[in-house]
Amino acid sequence: TTQIIDKGRQFGIKVTPAEASGLASLINQQTRLGKGFDDAGDLIGQFYRERAGQEAAAIDDFIGVTPSGAKAGADVKAVAERTIEGAKETRRAAATPLYKQYVDNFVLPDDVVRSFTDDPLLVKYAQKVVDDPVYGFKGSLDDNKSSLSLWDAAKKALDDDAASAAKEGKMFRASRFGSSTKKITEAVDAINPGYKEARAAYAGLSPEVDAFLEGLEGSLAKSRGKGLAQSARSLFNSADVGPMDVARIRNQFVAQGKEAEWDQTLNYWLRHQWETIKKGKGDPDGVNMAGDWRKRVFGSERQQKIMQLAMGPQRYSAFTDLMEVLEATGRVPKGQSMTQPAMEAAKQESFDAAPVASLTKGFGVGGLRDWWIANKTDAWRTSLAKVITNKDAVDTLSQLRQLRSLNPKSEKAIEVVSLALTQAGVMGGGKVLSTPPSRIPQVLDQQPSK
Repeated sequence: TTQIIDKGRQFGIKVTPAEASGLASLINQQTRLGKGFDDAGDLIGQFYRERAGQEAAAIDDFIGVTPSGAKAGADVKAVAERTIEGAKETRRAAATPLYKQYVDNFVLPDDVVRSFTDDPLLVKYAQKVVDDPVYGFKGSLDDNKSSLSLWDAAKKALDDDAASAAKEGKMFRASRFGSSTKKITEAVDAINPGYKEARAAYAGLSPEVDAFLEGLEGSLAKSRGKGLAQSARSLFNSADVGPMDVARIRNQFVAQGKEAEWDQTLNYWLRHQWETIKKGKGDPDGVNMAGDWRKRVFGSERQQKIMQLAMGPQRYSAFTDLMEVLEATGRVPKGQSMTQPAMEAAKQESFDAAPVASLTKGFGVGGLRDWWIANKTDAWRTSLAKVITNKDAVDTLSQLRQLRSLNPKSEKAIEVVSLALTQAGVMGGGKVLSTPPSRIPQVLDQQPSK
């Protein structure tokens, strides 16, 4: 418990004993005090508002340098493009020597050429290749019809369209394309076994390229305009990506010497979540905003794993410390009650928060409760609120360990809470009671009057 309070101090965030310990007795007491429309309720409310500022400052400091959405998205797009191009280059490097040896200068015999030119679909795609300057063929189709390079290029174009047709469910079309490409491979493999070897080298590295093109990298590489910021915003959302996706993209940034850009992209995402919450209208005082942010960036095991893999060990350690503190500060419900009956109920409960056991003979059984209700309720609530929100309130925790074995709603639990906090207030220099500590009688194991 004290560790959480110490962590809070490191971030400049005050944590009360109730929030740090999670003990139901303390949480119930702090909740009742905060709901009252009296000095105690105002004091607790002011504490929450001030702490909201502390939490906001800690979050802003942790997030750090934040690029624009367009800049973050552009960095993501560039890394994805280079990753895909790198995979393609690896494939080319493996297959190119074989293609140069077995394809580029290979001249097809006339009977094979005639079998190709008799197929209208092959002729159509061969003509497309000749007409496309990207391929670099000079002259007409007839000038190049004996070149294996021409028909290999036509085959690859057919392969691409066959794959697209299959994805669209146009299976007959895909089958027709496949039949034409099979005609090329069977005819050439029979006279040039090296062609099959070259294709195998190319095909062996194609799954990696295809995985990038069809996966997250492909989507990121296609982003543009307003979609750049959106791609950066989706990169860390557990609903959009998995932990392994994030780990893979991070490794790509690091491999390309872009680790700083990766950290800033993560900062952009964290900042976007924070700004989105701040723009909400459901929390005008901002006392719940930090907790809401925590739910967004750390609210599930999947999201936590994404954050762990997105950050380096040192930053993630600091991040989990901050999350632990924000979890603690969200344990006690905040906000005042809006009805007078609820206010009266809170006052009645405040009587239970005082020492309720009887005094020594001079006061009689039940005398303490009657005296407390008549004279000290408001002062007690206000002073107790001061104790709870005081920076030294953690010192009371050593007196509260026995609560773990008690029913949080029991009279004994309430008694322990009340006495410990009362003593902390007196010992801390601020009087909880107008009565000097020496005049507070010893508590006996007697029941109060009803």
